[in-house]
Amino acid sequence: MTSPDPVVDRATKLLKDFSEMERTIVRGEYLDDSGRCPFCKSERIEGIGKTNMDVNEYSSLIRCYACDKEWWDIYKLSRIEVEAWDV
Repeated sequence: MTSPDPVVDRATKLLKDFSEMERTIVRGEYLDDSGRCPFCKSERIEGIGKTNMDVNEYSSLIRCYACDKEWWDIYKLSRIEVEAWDV
């Protein structure tokens, strides 16, 4: 039997800490000001090196050093820009 993924376990625990309404509010506020922790509003956040990438999105695990919570920032390609010299 394989052991559960600790990242998934932490994410599951965090989601259980909030009602659906609270999670929706937290996500919206964080998207408006992603330089602060969505839980405690501290600016002491940093990507901790764990990333995932697939065809359509890139994600990075973020940690708040003020409240010790972690979450995934998820990025999706929205457009490309071509430098003039590349055309």
